[in-house]
Amino acid sequence: MRGIFAALCAFGMTLPAAAATPAYFSACDGYGAPNKNGDGMLKPANALFGLFIPSPGYGDTRQRPSALGEAGIAACDQALADPRLLPIYWMRRVSLLRARAIHDLNRGRADDALADLKHAMDAAQAPADPYYRRSLGLGIELVRAAVLEKAGKTEEAAQLASEVGAERPYDAEIARAALAINYRASGDRKALAENLRKLAKLDPTSLPGLIEQEMALDQFDEAIRLRRMVVLQVVKPDGGWQTDTAAIDAQNVVKGAHLDGQIAYALAATHRADAARKALVAARAAVDAGCPPVDPSPGRARLSRQQRELEIRRGDTKDSATRVLDEWTKYVELRILVDTDPNSERLHDFVAATRIASATTTDIMRAIAHSTAPDQAIAALNLPAMQAVLDKEHEKIVFSPELLVRLLPETETAARVGRYAAGSKSFWSLNTNGFYVKPASIAGATTVEYDDVQSSAAMVEEMALLRAADLARQAGKKGMILLDRRRYERTLTVSTMYGAIQNSRPTGYTAEYDVLFVDPAKLPADHADEAWRVIDTDAVYASLASIYTAPPVAKIAAH
Repeated sequence: MRGIFAALCAFGMTLPAAAATPAYFSACDGYGAPNKNGDGMLKPANALFGLFIPSPGYGDTRQRPSALGEAGIAACDQALADPRLLPIYWMRRVSLLRARAIHDLNRGRADDALADLKHAMDAAQAPADPYYRRSLGLGIELVRAAVLEKAGKTEEAAQLASEVGAERPYDAEIARAALAINYRASGDRKALAENLRKLAKLDPTSLPGLIEQEMALDQFDEAIRLRRMVVLQVVKPDGGWQTDTAAIDAQNVVKGAHLDGQIAYALAATHRADAARKALVAARAAVDAGCPPVDPSPGRARLSRQQRELEIRRGDTKDSATRVLDEWTKYVELRILVDTDPNSERLHDFVAATRIASATTTDIMRAIAHSTAPDQAIAALNLPAMQAVLDKEHEKIVFSPELLVRLLPETETAARVGRYAAGSKSFWSLNTNGFYVKPASIAGATTVEYDDVQSSAAMVEEMALLRAADLARQAGKKGMILLDRRRYERTLTVSTMYGAIQNSRPTGYTAEYDVLFVDPAKLPADHADEAWRVIDTDAVYASLASIYTAPPVAKIAAH
């Protein structure tokens, strides 16, 4: 870099002074500013003749969170008027207009949001392009569905959200967004649980959310059955990419404690006190196993710096998981008391003091209201208010404009379609793009991985699913069960020998599925009651092969 700078100065050239950072682009749709080298969304807005990574504030194609609200609307206005938004960057203009609609939605301005969505549609120069339709186009319709729901047009909103989900049936994020909008439109908790079940078929990491809903619906036996389907594991991706596996492991320990506490409560709520207490003992043992002591390396008397940091992290993780189980233990014992000692002073104190409405506290209050406890009448009076608070809070958890932004599909073009080829990427490959198939850490399952530097996250996941369906069909299996799903956002970081980061840039995505290939008519014994999880491999292939195995359509001007 010094050599280039010296050469420029030697020829009498000077570098232009850095312009003020155009932060309003990022404040609008989350992508940095464009310049003549790229739109910042599909192509990096590289610096200095397009040879160097984007300067601060300019887009490197990665979307980052932006605050929604009045300031965001003003930021969008500035971005849309900026001359750096060249006419050829029409997809970025569509993104900015759609983002302004979401800021409008956040402020409760449905009419303004619908007007911005109309402007976004009008700005599309190739609305019939299949890749535009299944990405930016579908995103516009998802936002429209959310706006319609906000405007009170619930039936129209639910119908549109369902149609969007059907347009891209193997995109878990679109399915999640459609599910959330449908729930906002209907408020039907049973329908939400059924839709979550459909989502869990495609995205097994949503099983804990389904368990939450079954618990809220008092379907305790179903929650217990679902718990054994949840996979909590740490898998390091191939290709030399660094992953903070210790952080994932810590999250899994705490998440496992919460799930196991839930199941202990489900056992108590179904009058199985001994089993509930045993489940809590097993849960605490699992926490201990997940946070083992850190010993010095062989030949060393003391822990290294990294080992001390790991010891501290494990201690914090164990404390967090223990607090979770302590809370569940309190609720389990209260629920048992309703059956065994309804006159208990602890139940009286609970009725008198409880002000926080959750699915669990509401269930305990309901159980007391239907018991012979002295405070039965007071508990019954408390229930309607608790349920109302619970429902209101639940709406916020299930859906928000911020969640909608995270779930919208990235912009896609024919140029972003990866190359589909049967087989695995070579160990000797000069890049880390392609397929990789190997035995999974789960007995009997296969890990199917796809990596790509240019494709969107959804494309990478669909390619992995297509490959899994292809392998299943080759093996004569008409079904597959997705046991685990992992998606990594890759970043290439350049640092000095002392660890100081010089620069970083987005480098695509990795998608992994742990898949069990099955005969739908004869499921394995340990999955015999999971017919609802089986995915039709012929249907997956028919839906995705035409997109990823056929030659892409002619490229359109997108950059």
